[in-house]
Amino acid sequence: MKETDKQPIFFEISGNRVIYLDTKSVNNQIQEFIKNLPICTEPNYTPEMLDSYINEIRNYQICLQNKLQELKEFRAETQYYKIELLDLESAAWQYNLKSINSGESSIDLNRSNSEYINILSQLETQKDYIAFLVRPDSFSTFRQAREIAWKAGFNVGWEPQTPESPIIFSSQGRSVGVQ
Repeated sequence: MKETDKQPIFFEISGNRVIYLDTKSVNNQIQEFIKNLPICTEPNYTPEMLDSYINEIRNYQICLQNKLQELKEFRAETQYYKIELLDLESAAWQYNLKSINSGESSIDLNRSNSEYINILSQLETQKDYIAFLVRPDSFSTFRQAREIAWKAGFNVGWEPQTPESPIIFSSQGRSVGVQ
């Protein structure tokens, strides 16, 4: 594995289909949601206003609890995934595939109107690399998608996945290095 300053662009390869994770859209949805949460202002303590301070603290705690509940209930969505908060402490978000027919089949990959090729054409080889999360049933499709990415000038990394392992990104992202 090589160190790189490039940004990973993630695709899941499952059921012999190439499925775009669109983490940028998800991160934008999360940021927009958080930006619009209510502002909870911590009160300042003044000894002569103890009763008022206790009431303000109570309201502050209620505000924080409501904010936390809204965050737990928030769901981001892309074309192929529903994303939910899995763990608050690590800010882990789980990507749940909407349909087993999501993405593109290996047959569609070489077509001129391929979604995969279209996504690659919108990326920059100097700034981005392609990161594949590969299920055991899809190595031939992975090799095909990897070859297309290489021909387009991209660095590529991949990580094997078990059939049942969830796709989870934390606040630190996910590490699939360039190989």
